Amino acid sequence: MKKIFGLVALSSIVLMALPAYAEQDIIGENSGNIEVNGTLGMDNTVEEAEIVEGTDQWINVTLPLKTIFYSTSPKAGATITSPDYTITNNSGRPVDIHFKGIAKDDPDPSAKADYMVELNGFGKANPKIIENGLATPPSSRVLIHTLGNNNKKLGKDDDLTEETDNTVTFGYVGEVTDAMDDDTITENYIMTLEFEAVSWPEDTP
Repeated sequence: MKKIFGLVALSSIVLMALPAYAEQDIIGENSGNIEVNGTLGMDNTVEEAEIVEGTDQWINVTLPLKTIFYSTSPKAGATITSPDYTITNNSGRPVDIHFKGIAKDDPDPSAKADYMVELNGFGKANPKIIENGLATPPSSRVLIHTLGNNNKKLGKDDDLTEETDNTVTFGYVGEVTDAMDDDTITENYIMTLEFEAVSWPEDTP
């Protein structure tokens, strides 16, 4: 089973349509038989898996456990950068990534740092996550990227969709906006991302 790592990764519940199955009419009889097939441990990496569309059971994502950003100078105007990090969708369905918010972890009231940091590398949005040294959670979640499924598809009909990577490489960019009193200040945050499985539409006649 693939491990699912998270900064703090939550997934949202969406309304979904139940799949259509064959039906039978019972007329003039007082009983009917229904075939029951149960699968325990259904593989959500398989496109054909009979998992209800849009549910969290489709989510299978690998992301970093820890990330960093840094500047090499405490002076105003110093560039903030980071290593590259990767998020991978292992699922048989595409996945939307939402930035939910960021919060300082065990803040140090004596630390005085004025700087700005924003996300970098996402395809739909790269929100500013820290401003004036303060975490800036959005009032609502922000869609920042859509990953193709593990076969780099957004839909089951290859003719209707372009290949879309199932990985995204991201990092952090920013700058020190006011010179720091100390040469080195370390601050820790917890960033929350939410994942939402993208439903594939019903077959069209």
